[in-house]
Order: sequence, then structure tokens, then C-alpha cells
Amino acid sequence: MRKLLEQKQLFKILFWAWGLIIFILSSLPNIPSQKINIWDEPFRLDYIEHFGVFIIWASFLVIWKMTNIEKFSVKTHIWFVLGTLLFAAADEIHQIWIPGRTFN
Repeated sequence: MRKLLEQKQLFKILFWAWGLIIFILSSLPNIPSQKINIWDEPFRLDYIEHFGVFIIWASFLVIWKMTNIEKFSVKTHIWFVLGTLLFAAADEIHQIWIPGRTFN
């Protein structure tokens, strides 16, 4: 874990690159969503995909911003949550103009 913390610049780049990838992929038109039935109810798998993508993104930030193994400040948590909510809202709003995508 200590070696990961020494790679701050790498994780800073990965964080911003991953955010750009999220934005680019959400701009692609007409992406079908897969569904499975759970107890005879349809469940969209893209919800799990979104969760995974944002967990990876959050991991890059945590590793980038940690000052040591035990410390990740409350201030950084708050800024990340607010930033993620703003990013998610902006991303959903921009999908209104993408064919085959919806604000959800």
C-alpha cells in the first residue's frame, strides 16, 4: 500500500483520465442497456456498471489524496462527494441532447 501512496502523480492522472472516459462514454448515442429478471422483475445491469465505474474513480482519488495509510481527510471526502454529485448531474443533463440516451 505504501508504494501506491508514493505514486501520487500517476493516480492524479488516472483520476482525471477516468473522469474524461466516463464523460466520453456517456456521450455515445444509442447504447442498449441489458436487463435481467430478478424475482420476475426486470433489473438493468447498467446500474451495477455505473457503481463499479464510480468506485474505480473514487479509488483513484483516495489513493491520490491520502497523505498516509490511515489518513484521508473529512474535507477531501466532502469535496469528493460534492464534486461527484455535480459531475453526475452535469453528465445526466448533457445526455438529454444525446440520441438514444435519457436523463435518469
